[in-house]
Amino acid sequence: MLGNRTHVLAQNLVSLSTVIGPPGRRRSLPLVSRLSDDGLDGGKLTTAKILIGAVLHQLRPDILLVDAWFMRARLVLWAVARGITVVGQARLDTALFLRPRPRRGRGRPAKYGMRFDRDKLALLPVVEKRLGVYHNVPIRFRSFRFRARFLGGLEVRAVWISLRVKGRWTKNRLLLSTDPTMPPEAIIRLYADRWTIEPMFNSLKHAEGVKELWQRSKEAFHRWLHLVQAGMALTVMLSLRDDPDIVRLAHAGPWRREVHPTPGMIKDGLIRRFWNCRVDGLFARKGRKSRRIPVAGPPPMASAA
Repeated sequence: MLGNRTHVLAQNLVSLSTVIGPPGRRRSLPLVSRLSDDGLDGGKLTTAKILIGAVLHQLRPDILLVDAWFMRARLVLWAVARGITVVGQARLDTALFLRPRPRRGRGRPAKYGMRFDRDKLALLPVVEKRLGVYHNVPIRFRSFRFRARFLGGLEVRAVWISLRVKGRWTKNRLLLSTDPTMPPEAIIRLYADRWTIEPMFNSLKHAEGVKELWQRSKEAFHRWLHLVQAGMALTVMLSLRDDPDIVRLAHAGPWRREVHPTPGMIKDGLIRRFWNCRVDGLFARKGRKSRRIPVAGPPPMASAA
């Protein structure tokens, strides 16, 4: 979408990331992003399909984590058809049904059984555990297998979770997995990994300068954006390496409480290391496109005959 035909507006930016790192140090690694064009059929959902399709054959993802906005049949069924399990949050009023009883006699078999509503939620057994996610607070959850009407009767695993925060239980939230055999504990842990994309968004916007990427075309915007994401991906990967050189590079003031280096500390260390490196002198200051300026060097060595 163009604003006054002069600069690209980036309010509708869709990003795809992958979660890496050991437990307790999970981070989102940016893969690819794209501006969502309102002219496309489906808008952000179509953009999400484009991003997943771009990495489908290279990375072969088997699990897709989405928030409540992307938990739509158009995207979920598209991913399931390609062998991807979708785990995400859904609305509490999502229409869920039990399996229908076998029908005897003639006629079309029923697709749905009895509808499950909030009044029947109290009938499900409650499990309370600490799963090492959400700062290891107690988690209370209920789970069962249902058929989701918004997915055309696809059988899913539904998990209602509530967290114990400051001595009180939070309101229930509904998580769905398109793999009905997945244990509820695994679904909760997987969806906790989805929250790592939120600090990634914050870092891209405020620390990496995406909000300052003013460009006149989508092509130029996407080029700069992916250069920025590649730099951020480097700092994220370096922060997960237990290397003494990386620790010394990311050394900050003694007031920092982080036990392990963070991507921001890695970035600051790289800035200090390459502060006097004038890379801009290798490129032309004028011209529509940057072109490499040849640097004078020693003459080639002549080989003796």
